[in-house]
Amino acid sequence: MQADLKALFRKLKDVEEGLGVMGIACVPELVHGMRMCVKLGIPVVGVPLNANRCTRWMGEFYPTSVNAAVLAILEQRRRGGSTS
Repeated sequence: MQADLKALFRKLKDVEEGLGVMGIACVPELVHGMRMCVKLGIPVVGVPLNANRCTRWMGEFYPTSVNAAVLAILEQRRRGGSTS
């Protein structure tokens, strides 16, 4: 919640070739972040959490989750495997 993503993305955009963002968040935060990426010209994909239980909306943190298939894809990518 406290990260200055706009500044981070601008810095990375100048340094990293092929920068893209995959955001995983509650719907309101996801929309905000994706719009920021579009304005900065950064390709973005958004994955909504299965439930909106973050501190900003609930007053305290509650565990949440994303689709297990998304996590499997990310793990496979991390290991250098193909997703197709």
